[in-house]
Amino acid sequence: LGAYFFGYIVGSITAILTARNERETQFYQLMDELNSFSDSQHLPQDLRGQLREYFRYSHQTADTQMVHQLLKKMSPQLRNAVAQHINSGWMTGVSFFNGISHELCTEFSMAMTSHTFAPMELVISSGELA
Repeated sequence: LGAYFFGYIVGSITAILTARNERETQFYQLMDELNSFSDSQHLPQDLRGQLREYFRYSHQTADTQMVHQLLKKMSPQLRNAVAQHINSGWMTGVSFFNGISHELCTEFSMAMTSHTFAPMELVISSGELA
């Protein structure tokens, strides 16, 4: 019985590490493709650096998109509990969200979309409608 549990634990850890390694492998393949693309298009070095920085940052923030997809698959009660736990830190700092129900906060957080921008990239210009 002890050997069974040991095998189960080792198998679970291996599965987790394999999934993580797959994501990292996909990222390195993407970076290789980006380098090949940059070479074939004769992109200048500064632009290549900006592209690599963007894709590195995008890779780091990909967890946000995964969390959103997982939340959409949950029952309303579980989604509310998980979203409240995940978002409570930053939502309490926004006065607009003070005093509204947890369910409405969950709906707001589910309606929000995540966008990735390169560091120092202009997101909105003065006079532009937000």
